[in-house]
Amino acid sequence: MKHGNIINCPITVDDINRYKEIYVPLVTLLKGKTTGRHKVHVVNRHMINIPHGFNIQHLEDQLDIDHLFVNSNPFINSKAIKIIQLKVKQYQTIDIVEHLSSINDITQCFNNRGFTISAYYTDNTFRKLEKKLGSTNIHIMAREEHVPRIDRSIHTIN
Repeated sequence: MKHGNIINCPITVDDINRYKEIYVPLVTLLKGKTTGRHKVHVVNRHMINIPHGFNIQHLEDQLDIDHLFVNSNPFINSKAIKIIQLKVKQYQTIDIVEHLSSINDITQCFNNRGFTISAYYTDNTFRKLEKKLGSTNIHIMAREEHVPRIDRSIHTIN
């Protein structure tokens, strides 16, 4: 630009300098300014006992359930609403038998610890399970809708 090598070019050296002042610093912001910080590794995890009153107050809970795919591998993702416990379980195929088996396994984990699941919140892909889950309430979202709580959890995992 300084020597006029490009004929009939409306851009001047001042235009290039203004561009560098305005736009080049933003590239570093987009790439990130952080340097490699050393993460502190937690060596020892202290286990705490759950207070006795907690089980009495929260004997019933509700589950949000949806699919999750990681590298094209299917998982079922469930999140308890009151005690905020997340469970992710991989399954081989996406069919009603595998869905039911996974949901029963997750429910059994809660039952083994003294909790009962009073309701399930799912999207439309689990509609076939409505009659198979028995007396438990199942709340199915409308077509093309998702349960927001579990959908946010899936975005966090991905």
